[in-house]
Amino acid sequence: SFVHMNRVSEDDAALLTAAGTAVVWCPYGQLQALGRPGARPRMPALWRAGVAVGIGSDIARAANLDGLGALAVAASTAAGDPASPAEILRMRCAGAARTMGAPDLGVIRAGNRADLVVRRADATEQLGIDADPEVGVLGARGSVRTVVVGGVVVFDDGHPTGFDETEAVLEARRSVRRLATRTTPDLIRSAP
Repeated sequence: SFVHMNRVSEDDAALLTAAGTAVVWCPYGQLQALGRPGARPRMPALWRAGVAVGIGSDIARAANLDGLGALAVAASTAAGDPASPAEILRMRCAGAARTMGAPDLGVIRAGNRADLVVRRADATEQLGIDADPEVGVLGARGSVRTVVVGGVVVFDDGHPTGFDETEAVLEARRSVRRLATRTTPDLIRSAP
């Protein structure tokens, strides 16, 4: 899997397709790259050609993960090849799974295991009119009420059921601090 790929020629696109390449599309990074000479991202075109394109972020602090669908719409439109809400939904599901080497996940088909996400009835982005933009582009984690994975409720009433979310965030912060202490000690000394 490659990340970003903001300078892709037509010849590169054909090679990536033939090689069975997977690409993690970071739309926030693409928007930044579009302001530089030579940028030629082709994420929707790559997707349409059969490349596994998932939407993600290599720096979650730079762009809230909830906003990646909307950023993908903006980035692809700014690049001159707008991705449709249906394409974005598929990239966020099947495309993301394929970039992780799991081609059987993220798609609904006979024989696949079906997990379940139940959205809150009062979520304003969920009007029940057009699922592609409502879920793929606008759907945010704050709209999720319950998640069932493999028959087990793993998220209910806005909280994970299998671990303490506060402790998980604190451990993530400790982990980042340990890593930064080893890699950029001057940064840590200057932090509060």
